[in-house]
Amino acid sequence: MYGGGFPVIQNFNGEFLDKGKGKSREADFEAAFDQYAASLTPTEKEQSHIVELKNDVSAIEEALKSASLGEGELGDSFKKVWDHLQKSDAPPPKEDLAKWEAEFNQLMGAQRDELDYDYGSVMQEAWGNSHRESEAALGDEALKFGDDGLPILEPYTFEVDNKFMDPSTSSGSMLAQAKALLEQNGSLSEAALLLEAAIQKGDLGEGGYEAWILLGETRNMDEREELGMRALAEGVQRAEAAGAQGAGMMSLAISYTNESFDRASHVMLLGWLRARYPDLHVPEETIQAMSKNSAWDTHNRITDLYLTLARQQHSQGVVDADVQIGLGVLFYTNGEFDRAKDCFETALSVRPHDYLLWNRLGSSLSNGSKPEEALGAYKEALQLRPTYTRAIYNVGVACLNIGADKEAAEHFLSALALQQSTSGETSDQLWFTLRRALLMMGRLDLADQAKREAKSSLELFRAEGFDF
Repeated sequence: MYGGGFPVIQNFNGEFLDKGKGKSREADFEAAFDQYAASLTPTEKEQSHIVELKNDVSAIEEALKSASLGEGELGDSFKKVWDHLQKSDAPPPKEDLAKWEAEFNQLMGAQRDELDYDYGSVMQEAWGNSHRESEAALGDEALKFGDDGLPILEPYTFEVDNKFMDPSTSSGSMLAQAKALLEQNGSLSEAALLLEAAIQKGDLGEGGYEAWILLGETRNMDEREELGMRALAEGVQRAEAAGAQGAGMMSLAISYTNESFDRASHVMLLGWLRARYPDLHVPEETIQAMSKNSAWDTHNRITDLYLTLARQQHSQGVVDADVQIGLGVLFYTNGEFDRAKDCFETALSVRPHDYLLWNRLGSSLSNGSKPEEALGAYKEALQLRPTYTRAIYNVGVACLNIGADKEAAEHFLSALALQQSTSGETSDQLWFTLRRALLMMGRLDLADQAKREAKSSLELFRAEGFDF
């Protein structure tokens, strides 16, 4: 279906800018797979979506209605509301939140001298508690966060068997070769190996950060988000040390978003905005909120900043595609997929050949319950970059959502074949979603073989009539 000599695309329903939010690790995939296989029924196929967005805020609504912010019980009532917020995956309805927050702020201002209430500490505690469940899903080693809200990641792990580390395989700049391969729509997996070799040999490019950022972006396109995030984090840190403020921050913000590290994403989006537009006024309380307040609070603050700038640019007849991308990311994470779509379409008006943008537009359409339109956007992305693994993955997800299960499986197999072309590691997410497609088809025999640890040859699936 996709030739090994062409580039790949990435995305998926429940997908974001590039892929689904909150990927689980292998153990979580297996548990979900086993549970799904046990409960599969003939009617479930018609209702199935890869990611269902949670919209149950009834408990919060009741808490907000019953919360009394009278002068004598301000602290207790506020904490009760926060207890409900901490146990929910969704923020309260905007209209209720605005009313409640306005009343709270008014009372806080009136009683500031008498009330010994640490607003920041409650926010900090809420942030910490909101991450406990997601941290538990990361395995035995719970992920830690720094004071700035950024996850403390393990160092990047290089491929052990990298043919480009052998001096006899090639000469010259590995970084230059990787760039050339990417420009020619070559294998993403091979480009990543070239970049890994370049880094290990000290060929780091501009400012000592260029190769790291390019490696992170390439790994993400090849559906290797965890490695991509680690490389981008290293690249951004090096860029900041070199005085190249903002370099790689937008890509890292998107990577954090895909992993459900929302506040970390907000930190990066703010950092990028201040670096690109140093004259933009950012309230001091917004800067302070980034290390104290909850993710839904920082989301609103950063969205306001991006909206203010975008409106100002619109009045001047200016379109900054990156500002629109940042705004699209913020709308996307808030479940406002139509508004995210508008942002990515606006960005495409000035970058019509940006395959990443087409993929992100497809994600917004797919999550906005428009899988047929999403397929059209993914097709545009793949025409621009045929080896874009994530887009191929996303096409498969869109196929699942319209009941085209065999076609979905063939796209997942195509993406795996591209990853295997360099004998490198393959994506757990791809294997897991392939198993889901096979279950939908009633092929439990093949679903059991669709595991990375099973070391099944992809030829097994080709022999069963799958075209990829």
